Amino acid sequence: TERVLLAPWRRFAAGEALAKRPSATLLSAVVLTAILGGVAPGTLGAVLSGLATWSLFAAPHDALGPAWPSGQIAAGVYGALAALDLYLIHAAFRALDRLQAEQARANGLVERQRTMVAELQHRVANTMQFASSLLAIEKRRVAADPACAPAALDEAVERLRTMARVH
Repeated sequence: TERVLLAPWRRFAAGEALAKRPSATLLSAVVLTAILGGVAPGTLGAVLSGLATWSLFAAPHDALGPAWPSGQIAAGVYGALAALDLYLIHAAFRALDRLQAEQARANGLVERQRTMVAELQHRVANTMQFASSLLAIEKRRVAADPACAPAALDEAVERLRTMARVH
């Protein structure tokens, strides 16, 4: 709000260069206030600036309101531009909030996927270890009695098939 309070002083300090465009100073104050402080302070700044424009757009210094019709039109344009600026800033803040929420959701999904891949790798490693142990048992059996090699391999294959059906 201090920018809003300083805006008329800057306008008068700039002299005639801004005399015909006071909204350039005031709208910049509204936009900066809304961006830095949020839409509510920006709205307050717009209202305070609107009250300041009431006197800034006045043709004679002793008039109570803007000169007709140029002052009325200028005040209306200022109000429309201030409202548009505030709406666009509000929409940008909402879009940013949605983007941050979506990024948080995506990060959660990535973390969940990493956990699932790690679990899958662990299960595959356990299954391979089980198959390796089963074949080692059959190898000892074949070493003791080489004639039972085909039966031992058939039995190992059947055990692996049974395990595959269970999982």
